[in-house]
Formats: sequence, structure tokens, C-alpha cells
Amino acid sequence: VIDLDHFKRINDTHGHQAGDAVLVETRYRLSRIFRDTDYLIRWGGEEFLAVVHNTSRREAHILAERVVTEINGCAFKINDHVRLSVSCSVGFAPYPLQQQHYNFFDWHTTVAIADAALYESKSRSRDTWTGITSIKENASEETLTLIQQQPSRVFDVAETIIRP
Repeated sequence: VIDLDHFKRINDTHGHQAGDAVLVETRYRLSRIFRDTDYLIRWGGEEFLAVVHNTSRREAHILAERVVTEINGCAFKINDHVRLSVSCSVGFAPYPLQQQHYNFFDWHTTVAIADAALYESKSRSRDTWTGITSIKENASEETLTLIQQQPSRVFDVAETIIRP
């Protein structure tokens, strides 16, 4: 899950046409990262969902780093007079999340867990990424059920990686 940081400020300060231009440019920049076989979806407002195939859960942070770098790498040209610095926050999780219980977490829960990782990135100053790579093998079924109900509880039993 990719979320543009402080997007409301762009709309409030520069108008909705500028916000729309940022969304179009974001889509263009993200399309340079993801493959034709991946899914890149505007998930709502200033949020995008990328579903990536055939990428190792241990290397997903490399892709997240590319996203953060691509978005904040150079200013967004809105028009001849306005250029804006834009950054994003990213949260990611693999599907299936737990390989020994591959059918325990459906894709809805996995996206909610990625969203919890996104909010962790937002709470750590934004312009960064946080990822869940798996659930610890010794997690009880009671804990897994709790995560289904409250995805942010995943951090209690997850293997997490955070952008240094």
C-alpha cells in the first residue's frame, strides 16, 4: 500500500487540479517500477495498491525502497511555475502471510496488515516504508484470530523490517 504524504495540503494550497496532476504523475512514476504482470490500482484518494507477483518476501523491501525513492527523487512539475516536492509512505505484506497456515489469512486481511504497516511508516515520520515478512511460527491460533480482527496486532508476532 502506497500513500502520498500530506496530500491534503497539496489540494488545499495549490488546488485540486494540482492534486490531480500529482496523482497522474505518481501513477506514471509507479508504472516505471512495476511490471505489466503486476497490478497497480488507485486504492482510494491518494492511496495506491500494488500487487506484485513472483517477488521474494525477503526482497520486497528493495521494491519498497524503489517506490519511496522514485516518488521523492525529483519535484513534480505541476505547471511552468509550480514544482512540488512529494513523498510517500509504504506498507507491505506478502500473501500468503504465514506459509504453514497459508489459508488462515485471506487477501483482505493481508491488505489490512499491509495498511497497518503503512500507518507504522506514517507514525515514524513518513517518506519511508515498513514491511511484514511473515508471522512467527510459534504464533498461536488465538493470536492469529486476534490479528484477523485487529490487523495492527500483527506487530506482536510478526517478523518486521523497517527502513533504516
